[in-house]
Amino acid sequence: LMTQTEVGRRLEKQQIALHALNRDAKKEGGLSPQLLAKHIIANENDEALVSAIALTGRAALTYEFFAILTAEVEKREKAGNTSGANHLGQVRDNLLTLH
Repeated sequence: LMTQTEVGRRLEKQQIALHALNRDAKKEGGLSPQLLAKHIIANENDEALVSAIALTGRAALTYEFFAILTAEVEKREKAGNTSGANHLGQVRDNLLTLH
């Protein structure tokens, strides 16, 4: 039934993403800022999912985490991906309000 509705598909996608985050954190012995950044960047186009991941990994929203996102923004800018850099910069700024 979940896959039959838009809301259901979004919930399923969220559950899959959060499970992947949890699985990777267990493999690494805990959630690190690097791992959280990896999952945020991988899902950056889904604002609700980014929020869910960030809230789940709130303890990893550290200076190091934000430095990783900033480095990725700068990397995109240098590569000429202005829209990608702007988008990830906005994601970063939104996450700062959660911190």
